[in-house]
Amino acid sequence: MQALTKLTRGQVLYQFDNAVISHHFYFDQLGFADKKKLTDFLSDDNPEKFQHILHDFNFLIDDFFKGECTKLV
Repeated sequence: MQALTKLTRGQVLYQFDNAVISHHFYFDQLGFADKKKLTDFLSDDNPEKFQHILHDFNFLIDDFFKGECTKLV
């Protein structure tokens, strides 16, 4: 199975198998709501937003990027 991260209409979405969820929902489910820096949609061309999502990705490494997405599905 393949895990994907997408930027769609300014939203960051995660897909694993048939599940597609938003960045905010996934972060909240992992218990990192108070640690996320990406607080709104990527609706403008602000490079700082990409630094925020890079920061947030560090919290997803074990489950999404290296794991089996057990907390995603």
